[in-house]
Amino acid sequence: MNNEEKYKYELALNILLYILFGMSSEFREIIFNQKKCSLFYSSCSLLDNLSIIEFLLESKKPYELKNMIIDCLKSKKITNEDVERVKKVKISLEVMDSDKPHKMLNVIAKDIIDYDEVMYNKREMMKSVTLEDVEKVREDLLLDNYSFVVGMPK
Repeated sequence: MNNEEKYKYELALNILLYILFGMSSEFREIIFNQKKCSLFYSSCSLLDNLSIIEFLLESKKPYELKNMIIDCLKSKKITNEDVERVKKVKISLEVMDSDKPHKMLNVIAKDIIDYDEVMYNKREMMKSVTLEDVEKVREDLLLDNYSFVVGMPK
């Protein structure tokens, strides 16, 4: 994968997670309304050709939540409207952050670490992400090959 393909793939993965598990997602609403969780956070990154998705949660039912997360990743329907909505949100956040020097320095540093160059056409690449790109990322996920760590406080 060249850098633009890698960046677009990571964008599609981020969009997938935002739709499924973001602040306004149905999943988040269910787990908090049913008091299954008191903290929930997800993030993703690419390392070489591996997609790394992390979930941090605080729950008395971690195994139930793990199964809910996997079911959601496998089967939750995503529409073109979902993808377009999230793209608009992400683009607007990028525009707002462009006025903050410390945020821009973090973005540049991340680009150099992840891609060995500064990615200048991010907004155009984000606009080009389609529902098909997001579904392709979902298909690429190896949901039978994962690690699950539970920390139990004393």
